[in-house]
Amino acid sequence: QVQTYRATGDINYDYQWSLNQKSMVEQFPDAGIGFEKFLKNNAGQKLKPVTIAVIDTGVDYRLKDLQGKVDIAQEKNYVDVNGNGNAIDDNGHGTHVSGVIAAAFENDYGIRGIHQSAKILPVKVLNANGEGETDAIALGIKYAVDHGAKIINMSLGGGESRTMAYMMKYAADHGVTVVAASGNEYDSMVGFPASSEYAISVGATNPLGMVADYSNYGIGLDVVAPGSKIASLVPDGNTVYMDGTSMAAPHVAAVAGIL
Repeated sequence: QVQTYRATGDINYDYQWSLNQKSMVEQFPDAGIGFEKFLKNNAGQKLKPVTIAVIDTGVDYRLKDLQGKVDIAQEKNYVDVNGNGNAIDDNGHGTHVSGVIAAAFENDYGIRGIHQSAKILPVKVLNANGEGETDAIALGIKYAVDHGAKIINMSLGGGESRTMAYMMKYAADHGVTVVAASGNEYDSMVGFPASSEYAISVGATNPLGMVADYSNYGIGLDVVAPGSKIASLVPDGNTVYMDGTSMAAPHVAAVAGIL
């Protein structure tokens, strides 16, 4: 009888240096987030469910590693002027971010997400070019707060905005934690919305455990997390490396969800 065999575990976990100390990516000791130690210390314990909104380019929830992990019923698309349509990712950025947070654990596909009881709320505010307008992002924040998100991840940045700041305060007033990427301009000031008093601003580190050259740093920076050479999902089903504070922020959002 011909039998079928398959790889066991998450086949690309070997490339996730921020989680796996035995990764193929050369790294310095303790450069990652201590994921394996966390698993060992919490063996047999199921994390409490939490909704984490990814305000981004959308999420490709058709991927095997994200099936059952995304709140499709409440997806929102503010790239459409009337807020209509699905939140399927036509860029790849939002899917990559979501994979870091919540990709399924040991299902023989792709990668491992950090928070296995997280539900991703996809709020599309950035178009296929990765660009979005102030009002759309502000509406996205309010939508996430009003639809059960406890954590909001915003791996995006630009100029300061009173409109967005008002909605960031709205999130804080409702007990919602906002995590935002510090920006990739190698500037000693973090970008907006990360610079808001209502956000946790996240810079990026590399496998050497150092702040990455491109990462904004200095005044207004709250924390750093792995952001260089981060392996995660993209809509075509592949696992790819991406670099940026955009990749660092979801590490922090996932941990905030665990806390």
